[in-house]
Amino acid sequence: MTTVTIFALVFGAIGVAIMLAGVNTYIKGNKARDWAIAQGKVITSQVNRSVGGKLTFSGWVVYEYSIMGQSYQSQTVTTAELMNIQSTGKAEANAKVAKYPVGTTVSVYYDPNDPKRSVLEIVGDSSLLMLGGIFVIFALVFYYIQ
Repeated sequence: MTTVTIFALVFGAIGVAIMLAGVNTYIKGNKARDWAIAQGKVITSQVNRSVGGKLTFSGWVVYEYSIMGQSYQSQTVTTAELMNIQSTGKAEANAKVAKYPVGTTVSVYYDPNDPKRSVLEIVGDSSLLMLGGIFVIFALVFYYIQ
């Protein structure tokens, strides 16, 4: 096997893995569209900075809500975060915090089978599918032009 073939196979495998994660994100995002909705309130909203090998930023938003007299708190803003898909950029963190200032009333989507699972935004987008597809296309191009 040539180096280009190995490169194409690795690049293609990465693309397939990204696409599988994208399918999972898309499916879970769409399932959350059927979740119940409750009113909640943002109680914490701040940008956290951490240095651990590299400088990262995260928008930390905590909200509270009640279901049938039981109070809950969560910091999961989007369905993508349910799968630990998060951005670490300063601009994204600032935008997240700006969107949810402390005291804001929010609509909380919660899983009726497990009310502690909740999100503020349902994201069933296909961006990971497209990114994975791009990897696979590049892998095929490298493979066939060698």
